Amino acid sequence: MRYLIILFFLRYFKEPKLAPNKLKDEKFRDTTLTKWCDENLSKDLNQNCTYILSYDNNYRIVQYVFSGCTTCKNHPYVLNIQYNSEDKPVRFVYFYGSDRVVSAEDLAGTNPLRPILMEYLFSYSENGELVELRKFDSGKMSRLIRKRDD
Repeated sequence: MRYLIILFFLRYFKEPKLAPNKLKDEKFRDTTLTKWCDENLSKDLNQNCTYILSYDNNYRIVQYVFSGCTTCKNHPYVLNIQYNSEDKPVRFVYFYGSDRVVSAEDLAGTNPLRPILMEYLFSYSENGELVELRKFDSGKMSRLIRKRDD
């Protein structure tokens, strides 16, 4: 249920961009899966692309890697997802490139060789309701979406 709000943001605001369509899957725990973007195409990065999904011990996606490919002209990127103690996503951090090793320095935004490309921060009310989404591009806030008080 908690991810329905994020899906609402995706559907109506097109944010957060480049995110997986679900953040938890009870079938996968402490594992990493590689999926081809189009199973009907050749398994060749010159013609196809891959998604790599890494799950933690709570069945949550903690890393999402897109390989990029020559056909789709998209660049490879890595998305790291951080959760709070209530199991809700609080931060999406994007980096260019397909290097899956992300250091604390990378996540802090202090690595000059691997700057944060894009970042989303999610804020929740005391009762656990998602009330705000902030988007940052290259460290500058570019979008703010807040739930209206009724």
